Amino acid sequence: MVERSAKVLRLACIFVFFCIILNVVHHHTYLNMENYKIYDEVASFLAQAAPEQVLAFRPSAGTQQRYDDLVWKKKELTLTQEESAELEHYFMLEHIFRLVKIRAAMQIAQ
Repeated sequence: MVERSAKVLRLACIFVFFCIILNVVHHHTYLNMENYKIYDEVASFLAQAAPEQVLAFRPSAGTQQRYDDLVWKKKELTLTQEESAELEHYFMLEHIFRLVKIRAAMQIAQ
């Protein structure tokens, strides 16, 4: 039971981190190149917290479809400003999750 509670806590931390990132992006407080190290540090932390769950994570079918739709609209040059901002959120999360998954794989391999 304690192990399950720890996993839930770790996943909650991941969720809170993503909410913070979305808030930063939403308020157009983009990080410059000097601040990218924080992504690496956070990715390492999250990957250690629950590496198996991180590697197994996949977005829901609805979320994946929305992402695909937005990417298609961008290629077709039909994105609204609001949709463009939404797509930027997806890109930011995708980048962060790639870092986390790389760190998780490294953690499991050790």
